[in-house]
Amino acid sequence: MAWTTPKTDWKAEYSNINIYLGDFFNVEDYNRIKNNLKYIDDRAKELFSNIPTFNPGADKHFPTPGSPNFNNDNIFADEINAIENGLKGIQDAIGLFNYGDTKLFYENGAFIDYKELNRIESAFLDLYEHIESSIAGKLRLSYRLGQRGSTIRV
Repeated sequence: MAWTTPKTDWKAEYSNINIYLGDFFNVEDYNRIKNNLKYIDDRAKELFSNIPTFNPGADKHFPTPGSPNFNNDNIFADEINAIENGLKGIQDAIGLFNYGDTKLFYENGAFIDYKELNRIESAFLDLYEHIESSIAGKLRLSYRLGQRGSTIRV
C-alpha cells in the first residue's frame, strides 16, 4: 500500500440559511484512511515486533443502485470501528503517543464526524512522520568477516 497525504482540515460549515457547506465523507476518503493505516501498520512492524495486524480488506467504490456490490460498497460502523481499533493498537504497541479516546460506532447510530476524522488523520500523519524518520535514522552496523589480506578457511 502506498502512503497518501491525509486530509487534516475536515470542517462542518453552514450557510446563513442553515444549508450544509462543509466536507462530506465518501468512499475515496474511507479508502485513503484505511490504506494509510495499513501502510503505517506495515512500516511500524519494521521497528516494533508487537504491532497488531490490521487487515483493511478491498477498496470500496461509489455505490451504484442496482449493482451486485451495492451493499458491499457502503461504509459500515464496524469498518470505522476497525480503523479506530487499528489506530489504538498501534498507539498502545508503540506506547509513546496518545491520540485521544477511541470512539465506538453503531449501526444506525451517529456516523463519524469531522472532529473524529481530523483526530484520526492527524494521528496517522504524526505516526507516519515519526515512523519514517525512525526508519531513515535507524543505525546500521557494517562489519566485515575476516581480516584484510587473509582468507577464511572452513
